[in-house]
Amino acid sequence: MEKKVFLTDGQGAAAAKRIEWLHGMIKGGSFPNAARLREEFGISVAQSHRDTAHLKALGAPMVYDHDRGGFRYTAEFSLPGVLHADDAETSVSAISAAEKRDADSIQISIPYTAEIEAASRHDVMGLGRYVVSRENKKGIFRCEFRNPDLFLGMLLALDAPVRILSPGWLREKLVEKCSALAEKNAESGMEG
Repeated sequence: MEKKVFLTDGQGAAAAKRIEWLHGMIKGGSFPNAARLREEFGISVAQSHRDTAHLKALGAPMVYDHDRGGFRYTAEFSLPGVLHADDAETSVSAISAAEKRDADSIQISIPYTAEIEAASRHDVMGLGRYVVSRENKKGIFRCEFRNPDLFLGMLLALDAPVRILSPGWLREKLVEKCSALAEKNAESGMEG
């Protein structure tokens, strides 16, 4: 059986805490649901649904029990280990320990973060799950994503004036991709 260790940081650590809570409640026979998750952590409806979907994506054999009004497992399940990126020494120790237990694989998953600037919250609504917070400065939003190309595609699909403030490499990648696309389409326009 494959053993995994997930490394998280920032908002990912908060999500890991919610997933661990949800798992513990299900395993303990409490039949939690999205509403209880929202109440416990003060999160949105959408975030509670993303958290339950994330637990399923981790391989949890969970189903909604309509009679009990909450989730239950249909088989035994254990969460992968979760490490926090701000504790490098513990992370290295835990990864070494996982390797000594003959783990078939260790998966480290740290989301990328970006700060974007938009005129209003309405302009970034299409980013949905990517926006994790609004910074104190007006119009600055913090986003987390795992696939830079997919995130850039979402930014282009917004059809709203947004600007990537950081990281610089992501802004450069966007400019390169848009320049290459514009150049290719300019060439195509000459032919037809």
